[in-house]
Amino acid sequence: MGKSLLINALLHRRHLSKTSATGGACTASAIKYVHKPGMDDLGEIYDVAIQFMDDTELNEIISEHARRYCHFHFSEGVDPTYHDEKERVAQSAEALFCLLWNAYNDEQAEIELQSLLTVERTDNGDLFIAMGSSLLSNAVSIIDLPGLGDLNHNRTAATNSIRRKADFEIIVAKSDRVRTEEVADAQIKQSIRTHGAINTILVLTMIDRDRSKPRTPVPLIKELVTATENAQIEVVDRINSSLSDDEEYECDELIAHMDALSAYQEYLKKAAQCAFVQMRAETLEAQMRFKYKDMDPDPIRFFSVFSFLYIDWMKKRRREDPVLNPEMTGILKLRQFLLDFLAKIARIVDHESKNDAYAEIRPFYNKHVDGLKTRHETLFKTFMQDKLLHLWPNPPEKKSAHAKVTAVVREWANGTRWNTHSNFLREMSIVKKSDSQKYRGKPANWNQEVMEAISPNLLSWCMRMKKETAGISQLLYEAIKGACNEVIEFIKGSPLSPPLKTIALEEWKQRKFKVLEKSGTLETSLKDRLNVIYQYATTESDTRCMIAKVNASRYEQVQKIPYEESWYLKQKAAMLEAMMPQRRCQVHDRPHLQPFLQEG
Repeated sequence: MGKSLLINALLHRRHLSKTSATGGACTASAIKYVHKPGMDDLGEIYDVAIQFMDDTELNEIISEHARRYCHFHFSEGVDPTYHDEKERVAQSAEALFCLLWNAYNDEQAEIELQSLLTVERTDNGDLFIAMGSSLLSNAVSIIDLPGLGDLNHNRTAATNSIRRKADFEIIVAKSDRVRTEEVADAQIKQSIRTHGAINTILVLTMIDRDRSKPRTPVPLIKELVTATENAQIEVVDRINSSLSDDEEYECDELIAHMDALSAYQEYLKKAAQCAFVQMRAETLEAQMRFKYKDMDPDPIRFFSVFSFLYIDWMKKRRREDPVLNPEMTGILKLRQFLLDFLAKIARIVDHESKNDAYAEIRPFYNKHVDGLKTRHETLFKTFMQDKLLHLWPNPPEKKSAHAKVTAVVREWANGTRWNTHSNFLREMSIVKKSDSQKYRGKPANWNQEVMEAISPNLLSWCMRMKKETAGISQLLYEAIKGACNEVIEFIKGSPLSPPLKTIALEEWKQRKFKVLEKSGTLETSLKDRLNVIYQYATTESDTRCMIAKVNASRYEQVQKIPYEESWYLKQKAAMLEAMMPQRRCQVHDRPHLQPFLQEG
């Protein structure tokens, strides 16, 4: 994709992030580049800190690899269609176990490991680099993430977790694939849902290698090239004539003229290349900027870059200059955009000086703030108890949603062979590519299908909750406003001398304006948090998303049904019962998703 080259160019380093050309392709874990205090922009000293996985993350990875190892080596249901793929992931699992047990270096550890790799046992970190850079020194942190779309669910989930926390997202894609590749399209859509279009930055690489021809030629350059070729032919004829007439002086002038024409021809070729590249970039930008206007009326940010040409300019010894100058590579433009973008969203903390008047009123003020905090907590607790709405407000809506989800679960087994159905359960219902007749080589996600069935209910819940936030926001605002007025009355009645009292009132007047201004944004903040919850509840891209987490144990339980007569029929029935228990639906108990939403 050119992601590593882009990072090297943005940070003005030739060999910082390994590229595919050096044999280091495929980022295996998240790498975060931050500023090293005291380091100048071009310094070559780095601090590297490795943050290892915690127990939860490590257990998730071990569990996933153990299931895959067990399925390939001990299961009777390995489908020949997926044999090579399952063998590869089983080998990866064994390699991980050997690494964890130090089996490569310790014979006794290897013996112990082999004793654990049985059907009974197997069935049941981020990197930070501190350095100098004009971007990093201005508080921009760049996180290089592993690509999405591989078979490692935990790595995909970890990557998505970091993506959701970022302020903006840069998606790097090849120019000849971005219009047709499903993975790139899905990443752009996820970024727009999470960050909005204005915070989604699409960077296209290798535009000069796009084989598609521009629709219109460059007439002027074409005419000049033709004229140059004709002039060269004319000069050659004159040189031959001069040689035959033994006119050495005129011949030298003609050869110099020929060299100038050849140099001009090379210039025209480079100019044509630049023009073609610019035309391709403009065409792609016109196609991509408003492609997702149905999701967001704002256009996505678009840049086309030539990282390898920028890197070539950094070489002190080069045979010739690259076709494009540094500014035309797009790197400087993208770097400046990131700096300007940060300046717009940066929070400026105002460190105003305090005077002696504050020392006089500080004890009362601190006590007053503590009381206000208690009142706020009480108001919000009451709101959470009385105003937090159920996903389905009445039995008819719940019954309708139940019918939709039931239809979805039944459809999973409709026209699906046993091996495909079992493979979905084993992969927590997220399959990157299924060669079955039903899915025809496309990715499929059962969790997303469940989410889409209830998404209207989730949207309705979010809209109803936003109406409720208006009431609590107003109550909290009035409480703050009343507290501010009480501070004013206290200052007026305090034993401060008239000059100090005037200073204190003036200072508090300024702060009161800022407090009320900030408090006025409370409703917007609450609605933003509701949007975050809604996005989380309607995003099913990996195994750490809501429905995937809720149903993980059910998938595993159904997948482990013993292989026997009528096994597939029993598995399908068990899947339906696990997803939609009849007893709970009859008594109108809370559905599985409700406690999770309330917790969020």
